[in-house]
Amino acid sequence: MADQTVETATGISQDPDTSSAVNEVVNQIKTQTIDPDMVLIFFTDNYDPEQFFALVKSHFRKFTGACVPGIISGSSVITSGIGAIAVQGTNLKAKTYLKKGLENNTYQIGEAIGENYRDCNSGTLFVFPDGFAPNISEMLRGLYNCLGSRFNYIGGGAGDNLRFIKTYQFTENGIASHSVATTLLQGIDFRLATDHGWIPKSAPITITKAEGKVVYEIDGIPAFQRYNEILGGIDKENFAFYGMKHPLGIPYLGDNFIIRDPLEVREDDSILFVTEVPQNTAAMVMEGEIEQLLNKVEEISVQLSKYEQNIVLVFDCVSRYLLMENEFTRELDIINEKFNSEIFGILTFGEVSSISEVPLFYNKTLAILAG
Repeated sequence: MADQTVETATGISQDPDTSSAVNEVVNQIKTQTIDPDMVLIFFTDNYDPEQFFALVKSHFRKFTGACVPGIISGSSVITSGIGAIAVQGTNLKAKTYLKKGLENNTYQIGEAIGENYRDCNSGTLFVFPDGFAPNISEMLRGLYNCLGSRFNYIGGGAGDNLRFIKTYQFTENGIASHSVATTLLQGIDFRLATDHGWIPKSAPITITKAEGKVVYEIDGIPAFQRYNEILGGIDKENFAFYGMKHPLGIPYLGDNFIIRDPLEVREDDSILFVTEVPQNTAAMVMEGEIEQLLNKVEEISVQLSKYEQNIVLVFDCVSRYLLMENEFTRELDIINEKFNSEIFGILTFGEVSSISEVPLFYNKTLAILAG
């Protein structure tokens, strides 16, 4: 059962001035009479990151967050603003860690993060990597190798407003790019659920040549040519449109799929993905009507709403937001209708979740944490 002494407070500002926006968020939290043990705070890329960090540090003793493409508050998405949720609890303990250098040695980076929390026996680990970094899945494998299944893992990739230039991650100990910001929360009995609603469109295919985020060949032929064949002929100039509607699905745990989001076709007919795709793996081209996606949202929301909750956090892929457009509010409405607590969350560049106790990195997916 969730800790009944847990209190939360949220703050949202869309003021374009960094100082004014931070102060507005802080004042909203303070007027809710909370002395937070931990603050999760996020900003969009139109704010000065160094000024933002200095101001937040002057008000809160312990915090974690990232630059994100959008902030979720209730049934609204704020694409220009600052948002925070502060948590206080009688038995709540929080520990943070910022690890730089994610562009290199990603497995070792994950292990180093895990070493920081090795003295902790349980809790929920929030993980906010640079969403533009290579091999985030490898970082999560290193993390899991060190810590194992005794934690929940949840979070999402940091990103800018689709400019793909630079993003930031931070704790009270600093702010950086190419890094991973983490927080371990103990004292709240969190439960999580993750799903996406995408279903196979094609028969199984094989990723026969890939490196990092680039797939060179599918079934032994140039990646775009095979992808184009499966979809019956598409306009390469409008690849982003088709890619958004037809990601790859990599099978795991029976009939489940990890989604990988194609981003663009390159001159050699290779396909650049948002997240790394492993070579020599089976996959399927997926499809998903909006109603299918929403049905899964309702399914996991009902699943979690059976448990008592004081806090509901949502980590929702920015590509779902872009795909659904005006229908995205229906996704948030469904979640809000199922919980007693108003939801708070972020749009992410990939989602971290630990279904079946193992942390994985997803695309085009929704993860909900309630406790």
